[in-house]
Amino acid sequence: PGWSVLHDNLFEEGERLSYFSVERVWQTASLTPILRSLYSVFHRMVLSHPLLTDFVAGFFRKTGSRLAKRYMDMDIRLVVCLHPGAAAACAYWKNQRDFILHVVATDLVVHGFHVGQGVDRVYCDRSAILASPSAVEFAATRRLIFTGLPIEVDFFRAGLEQRVSKNILLTFGAKG
Repeated sequence: PGWSVLHDNLFEEGERLSYFSVERVWQTASLTPILRSLYSVFHRMVLSHPLLTDFVAGFFRKTGSRLAKRYMDMDIRLVVCLHPGAAAACAYWKNQRDFILHVVATDLVVHGFHVGQGVDRVYCDRSAILASPSAVEFAATRRLIFTGLPIEVDFFRAGLEQRVSKNILLTFGAKG
């Protein structure tokens, strides 16, 4: 009560730098099997190793600085992020402001970007896979809240273990 809600799509911020975006790198790498494999290995390493996660999170600093300037005159009390990249950007913004930062993990993997420094609470599915030591530590602090629609873990794992999966998952939201 008494709060107003503002929706900001950080994807639009990222489109300005789309040449360097994760999506652009993936599109380019996916054209060649060896590059696709290397990218996948690097991506898994970034999500699971805290030092690499911290290094890559630095690429979101500029977006966090833009947010700090954009909302400088507003009384911000709570920010909810629906993407780990947005969480990384908001963590830098939070260094300059005092607000609560929540992250909703919209997939089955909770990793270093979700639980980065400055994140107060993460919401995820009960069967979420904690893919980094920092996610396991975060869960131990009871700031990981299990909620939302249940997702069958075997559905997710089948896609990882098989090159060709017969599962189809339709999602809506963001640009999806």
